[in-house]
Amino acid sequence: MTTLKKFILAVVAAVILAPAAYAQNYDQLLRRFVDGQQLTPSEFAEVYYGAPAQKGFSATRDFSAAMQAYNVGDTKKAYRLVSDGLKQDPTNLLLLFKAYALATSSTDMDVKQLAPKYQTRLLGICDAIFNSGKGVMDSSPYRYTHVTDLDEFIVKYLQPTTIVGRSKIGQVEAIKMRLDGMNEDVILYFQLVK
Repeated sequence: MTTLKKFILAVVAAVILAPAAYAQNYDQLLRRFVDGQQLTPSEFAEVYYGAPAQKGFSATRDFSAAMQAYNVGDTKKAYRLVSDGLKQDPTNLLLLFKAYALATSSTDMDVKQLAPKYQTRLLGICDAIFNSGKGVMDSSPYRYTHVTDLDEFIVKYLQPTTIVGRSKIGQVEAIKMRLDGMNEDVILYFQLVK
């Protein structure tokens, strides 16, 4: 076999096998993520931003039953629904923040011991969003993958004292907010990854 034919076969094999290798790597990272293991910043980013490429992902999936149970204080039902939701959508910040809050306040020690795992997951995702762009320019927005992640990230991670206003600039959302310790309002930019 000529060198050129060997090279072409190697390239074809790499193209065919690359998606399978990536899927296997992603599945391994996702298992570690779900287990609450500490990943590197790039691994957290790979898990979070790789989620939209996974079968069944929906940026707008509705977990209203879980949120309703949470809002009325039915903590056992809320935790069960949030837990089920995380099996379908393990990188969803709304669900992770609720799971963390429910686990932290739970009287069930099996649930309570899961709180640090939820915290590791949600902080890893928030850090990945924070590091996804500069945020202060519409050409380098913070990127997020679930519609509900935006408000979760802003309110619970950035923690502004006030959200002054919001507007859409093409595919980018500009949010004017007041941050503690800043003399002037800031505008930060965000974009949903599709």
